[in-house]
Amino acid sequence: MSKKKSQSKRNTPPSYDVILHNDDTITFEYAVNKIINICKLTKENAENKAKEVSEKGKVILVNVHLELAELYQEQLKAAKLTATIQKNEIV
Repeated sequence: MSKKKSQSKRNTPPSYDVILHNDDTITFEYAVNKIINICKLTKENAENKAKEVSEKGKVILVNVHLELAELYQEQLKAAKLTATIQKNEIV
């Protein structure tokens, strides 16, 4: 790896996963609409994420910088969806 690539990687701010957790009290359609409105995913992507959270119990919605992850988490919680954030540890 060249020095320039190595330095660039070190200067990249860490990224965070916004994780949606399953909640049986929320309808599929409601979850899809909130994912679209808050995380700006396409309808198809939002439906896939909602299906996955229903099947697996949780799903990574997006991977973004910390401030945006915190904003999405707050907005999802305000919409009565259970969301957490986790630092992405990809090296």
